Amino acid sequence: MDEPPHIRWQRAFAAHLRDPARHPMPEGIDRRGAATYRRLLLGNTDRVLSGRFARAQRLLGKPRWADLVGAFQAECASPSPFYRELPAAFLAWLRTDADSLPPWLLPLMEFDWLRFELEIAEDAPWPAPAPGGAALNPVARLRGYPFAVHRLPDPPEPGEVDMLLFRDADDIVRIVDLSSTSRALLQRLAAGEDLRGACAGLALELGRPVEELAALASLLLHDLERIGALRLGKRADRA
Repeated sequence: MDEPPHIRWQRAFAAHLRDPARHPMPEGIDRRGAATYRRLLLGNTDRVLSGRFARAQRLLGKPRWADLVGAFQAECASPSPFYRELPAAFLAWLRTDADSLPPWLLPLMEFDWLRFELEIAEDAPWPAPAPGGAALNPVARLRGYPFAVHRLPDPPEPGEVDMLLFRDADDIVRIVDLSSTSRALLQRLAAGEDLRGACAGLALELGRPVEELAALASLLLHDLERIGALRLGKRADRA
């Protein structure tokens, strides 16, 4: 079914505002008014993205950043009318041409966006920890990055980093540095394994003594419970 004429006109006008070099201005529009609309659209888009990805803008420099924002606006029609959803769309668009970007840029932006998502996430009930297991804070994420995106200097230095991000009882997003083994352990526990099973599986996978992993795991988990990152379940034989 053909679109009504006014819908086609609106689409043509929106395409012109995003990229006037490729899309001619529809008839019946004042050029000065169209230029004002375009400045407002680009300015609002840049304000939202620069506010959310301030580190990326600063490190790239304003000219390079402006080029990216302009290209994004020209090539990628927003999937939503809400400005709050622009950062996620911008990240998705950048991933389509990641090779043209500095290698640290996307990890840095993904980390900053994740941190913001945790800041604004709605409260959720804690899952009940299984006996001998653990339940992660419901506003928590385990992540690994190829750059130290959470530490100075800027731009971030290369090197595999593992971390747990969570929002504590004071609504502050906290970051805990982990080893790759600690992250793997928490992933197993989050998937529902009990501590004994998780340590046994990791010991087999890594070729390390299970007793050694169990001792390290106990220290780690009690530290994380103390700061509100997880809750431990009582063992069945100690209930």
